[in-house]
Amino acid sequence: HTGNFRAWPRCAGPLCDGGVGLQTASSLGESSSPAAVEYGGITHVAVLVGDAAAARRFYTGVLGMAVDSESCEALGARGASAACVRVGEQTIQLLELPNPDPTDVDPEYSMSAPPQGYVAEGRPVHAGRDRHVAITLHDLAPLKASLEANEVPYTMSYSGRQALFTRDAYGNGWEFGPPVTYRGATRLFPPYLVPPQP
Repeated sequence: HTGNFRAWPRCAGPLCDGGVGLQTASSLGESSSPAAVEYGGITHVAVLVGDAAAARRFYTGVLGMAVDSESCEALGARGASAACVRVGEQTIQLLELPNPDPTDVDPEYSMSAPPQGYVAEGRPVHAGRDRHVAITLHDLAPLKASLEANEVPYTMSYSGRQALFTRDAYGNGWEFGPPVTYRGATRLFPPYLVPPQP
């Protein structure tokens, strides 16, 4: 890299695993508080796309999400083209920016766990073996039908769970499943995502 690029500082504290660390108040020369961090929730997820308008058409026309122009205006993109879609109460921001990662799928990378030393030539076939975001829905059938009608590849969970994995044209991985699939993590799902009991 050239120009004003500055290496991200490495985590050096006792809880680090040797990976890249986040800047803390103390590393920035600011006073730190011993109080616990109180998180609220995830307001939005931003993913990189090559064409924001085309991505919006895929997310709304194929995945069935709703356009979220209001959140897009509030979030801003600082000069980048962007589109926003809504899933439940959350927003997905589609940022039209260069992607430093490979976006193509490596057809040879179709195993559940690659052997030691395996070097992938792209993203795994199964998005569940890659970075992805999981989203609940009440019924997988309409989504499957839409993906098949639009010839969009998908895979089902390797573990046998009721979960479907797919990607957009830019390599972003998504997982979809009914709330029962994630029963062990029900704290993640507010009441509006839980279907009414018969």
